[in-house]
Amino acid sequence: LFLIFMLGLSGMALAQPGFDPFFGTEASIKRPGWRKVANMFTFEGSVGHGATFYQHDVSNIPLVMTSDSLIILGAVADTGVIASVNGLRDWLNVPAPYSTTGVFPFAYAGDSVLGFKAINSSLPLNLRAYFNLDRFRFGAGIQYEWQWFRPMQPTSYQDQLGPYRPAIMRTTLERYYALVGARFYTYRKLSYVAEVEVGFLKMGPEFAAVQPIQRVYANIGLPIEYNFSEYLRVYLRPSFEFKSYDLNLGVYNNLRHSQNAFYTQLGISFTIPEIPRCPVPACHVQMKHVHQGHEFRGQPINKVQNPGYGENHPVLEKHKWRPFQPKQGSTGPKKWQFWRRH
Repeated sequence: LFLIFMLGLSGMALAQPGFDPFFGTEASIKRPGWRKVANMFTFEGSVGHGATFYQHDVSNIPLVMTSDSLIILGAVADTGVIASVNGLRDWLNVPAPYSTTGVFPFAYAGDSVLGFKAINSSLPLNLRAYFNLDRFRFGAGIQYEWQWFRPMQPTSYQDQLGPYRPAIMRTTLERYYALVGARFYTYRKLSYVAEVEVGFLKMGPEFAAVQPIQRVYANIGLPIEYNFSEYLRVYLRPSFEFKSYDLNLGVYNNLRHSQNAFYTQLGISFTIPEIPRCPVPACHVQMKHVHQGHEFRGQPINKVQNPGYGENHPVLEKHKWRPFQPKQGSTGPKKWQFWRRH
């Protein structure tokens, strides 16, 4: 009788059109084709801070300091006497002819080492997508950046020569790039990645005199990713970028400006799930499972999809807002002890 009773229960369970707790064979599982393809792609967005190291060398170019500017191509024989100067000003972005007559406190004939440098701050906004192939990634992205300028300090003659003040206060930069990278190490929920971006940099209208205005650059990054699940992660991406541009000065050919930069960006990364969330309200299965031949996941995208015991919910729901108990001999719970536990 007991055997007949158990067989009857099994038959009733198999007759139910709802929950099937087993995966069955792969042939019986129906997954949407577009999700298989979409699950191979990851989409990211980030914002951060950049420090651009502007630097140029005018060692071989004559230079004169006037009362309000620095003029290149206009050296005079002596300082402290009335003389005329015909040269260029604003040689960082838009060289403009400049002529004046007066007494100049500093004149440089271009016969020793001299340069100017400054560190300018920027705010980058980055969007990108890439294809995942095992631990490797291949993709593309765009970045828009706002950059602010500071006076450039001389590398020599600091006691005689004042700073060079660019004619612009801020500008924008646009990037269009391809990327390739690989995840080379994972420890628990942290993944370490190496990436290279190569693309085109388009400078703002303030740099219209730079030809070509769209130039090639390279960026090397080492993102550190914190994986909430297979589909969602946040990352911190420190990177260093190599770029420069030339400015035509006529008789003195080109003046090379270095624009190397260091960036720190914080972003979020999302991969489209290959199967949808379980639509059955009464189903509390946490792992991936099957209903009527269709596979579903039992967790939201920020949780591990096939968790171990207590991995996604280490604290009971009814205890999540309970404060920590003070240890023996302590004066009482601290303020941080009332934070929600995970």
